[in-house]
Amino acid sequence: MMTGIGCPAGADAVAQSAAGVTPSTGAPTRRLANLPTDMNAPAVPAAANEVAPLRVAIVEDDMDFLDTLVAAVGAEPGMVMVGSACSRAAGLRLLDGPVADVLLVDLGLPDGSGIDVIRAAVARWPACGVMVSTAFGDEAHVIRSIEAGAAGYLLKHAEPASLLEEIRSLHAGGSPISPLIARQILMRLRPPMAGAAAGIHEGPAERRGEADAATLSA
Repeated sequence: MMTGIGCPAGADAVAQSAAGVTPSTGAPTRRLANLPTDMNAPAVPAAANEVAPLRVAIVEDDMDFLDTLVAAVGAEPGMVMVGSACSRAAGLRLLDGPVADVLLVDLGLPDGSGIDVIRAAVARWPACGVMVSTAFGDEAHVIRSIEAGAAGYLLKHAEPASLLEEIRSLHAGGSPISPLIARQILMRLRPPMAGAAAGIHEGPAERRGEADAATLSA
């Protein structure tokens, strides 16, 4: 069963018991099943022909979104939610627990920026793919997240089924990015058009050359 850190007592995620963290709400901790004793070790399949489940963790303060994602991951074959947190501080503590294969991070957390969690996750869980899931679509947040180590950036309008596909894509080596975000990045990297720039900055010498050419052709 997935548990979490720093979330309201009524939520499915209350305490990250595998890390031995006592929740601020006072709810009892519960251990996660089928996780390795060494939290930094990869999951070991029970049999040679059995594939280890894709382990997902999330840092998110929107409880409706969190509950929806937890339910979707729980119902998805070959995927398991290993932990969650609802604040920046709790997200940093989450990194003391079981290592996830994919970590989803919201940027607008109640006690700070999720970018701090991304940066820490890249250092603590180097094999984990980090994907932003946020309502922030401005260039500053996008660039800072990528610089911190995020490998994907999704805006919060995707359906759960689509989000699960993006999680698998990230784990397989892809970089899921919402189309609007991808366009921003392309526009930022696109060089100015040489022809348009030349036409705008055409000087007297260029105009004299055109006049001379017109005279010769006449």
